Amino acid sequence: MEILRLTKNKIDLKQWDKQYASPAHCTKVIEDDTIVYLNGSDVPAIIYLRDAVTIPAGLVTNLKVSKFGTQTRQSGIAPKNLTFGYTPRNPVYTRENCQATRMTNDSPELMARLAALGTELDALYRERNPVIYAKHSQQTSEVLSDWRISGTVFTSGVVNKNSQLPYHYDRGNFKEAWSAMVTLRNGINGGYLACPEIDTLIKNTNGSLLLFDGQSLLHGVTPIGYSTASAYRYTIVYYSLAKMWQCLAPLEELKRANKVRAGREIRRANEMRNNG
Repeated sequence: MEILRLTKNKIDLKQWDKQYASPAHCTKVIEDDTIVYLNGSDVPAIIYLRDAVTIPAGLVTNLKVSKFGTQTRQSGIAPKNLTFGYTPRNPVYTRENCQATRMTNDSPELMARLAALGTELDALYRERNPVIYAKHSQQTSEVLSDWRISGTVFTSGVVNKNSQLPYHYDRGNFKEAWSAMVTLRNGINGGYLACPEIDTLIKNTNGSLLLFDGQSLLHGVTPIGYSTASAYRYTIVYYSLAKMWQCLAPLEELKRANKVRAGREIRRANEMRNNG
């Protein structure tokens, strides 16, 4: 296990905003098991494990036949992704109740494999960084078990397919709670994680696990090249959404949502009547 003690540098975010990541942006490279400490702290900031994860049989096959959606980012990029686990209320999208993601309900076989993988990642997280894990666990203890991926501290996740993401910070997770990212790749060149604040490129290989706080560390994916027609790169990221602590028990969520919808319809009817 390599130990790196690095300094997190202040950067001008305007310089990196919407910019594609490049290996040229970093001079240091991580490609074997490594623990990174930042700014003199004795608590790890990044843990990279190259071959520590057991990929569930059939997982890649499940992903290959899954339908990935797209989500346009501010950069204009529309990466292919598939969310799993649970999602909080979002009135902007008239989602009035906390609920399981569509994939969680529609693809139980895939969800079972992702849950099994999540349990393994949870154990590695707890073992390798007990200090941060304990804080993470304390925060998510406020989330009902109905809204957590079974056997883990994580509430939710996303699978990114062949996605070169620009530099960004993750948003919406519990403060200081880590994410766990597994990479599945075959026939791919590039597609590594660049972290310019610490001048470091992480060569996330097939079956590798990256544990880190994506909310506090700027990161992006370097260009992806394909050596065969069947090449693929999936990253499976597990995280804990802070808004999930607001979620009631499932039945209570449905009752609340129905009440909100009924109130909205009454207001609309009154507006139409007054305008008429």
